Amino acid sequence: MADGKKHTKRAANIIISCQDRFLVLWRRKWEADGTPLILPGGEINDNENQWEAAVREVKEETGIVLSEEQIIDFLPPFETKWTKAMYTFFVELEDFPDIILEKNKFFGYLWIPAKDNIIMSDLVWLMMPGVKSILEEIIIKIKSGGFLEGKNNER
Repeated sequence: MADGKKHTKRAANIIISCQDRFLVLWRRKWEADGTPLILPGGEINDNENQWEAAVREVKEETGIVLSEEQIIDFLPPFETKWTKAMYTFFVELEDFPDIILEKNKFFGYLWIPAKDNIIMSDLVWLMMPGVKSILEEIIIKIKSGGFLEGKNNER
């Protein structure tokens, strides 16, 4: 790690897809890392598993209520600059949900089109490191039909 510290916190986020678009949130305070766009999610508390944390964070940040049955897939955990392990889940909604943003953290949101060129030249520099590669991996899975059927119990 660049700062010499061993990070011990774990975090979880959810890629929410609806009608071939992905939800990203526009953070109020982003100057520290220069990336205002992030996926909904956050830190895992000691009393919850990865999915419970991701669902709680999504509800707090957007007002969207999700259930475990909605998991289409998930990515293996990976280390980030800020976390020991980041868990990413993927859910797909039929209809665009009403979004009620956590006002002190976010001032907006975008539904980004899921295209082959997820690099989205105008938006990629605004994304949290790792978000672009996560979305690209999801698009590859969508195109190849590589999603798991139902939930995978190996989380």
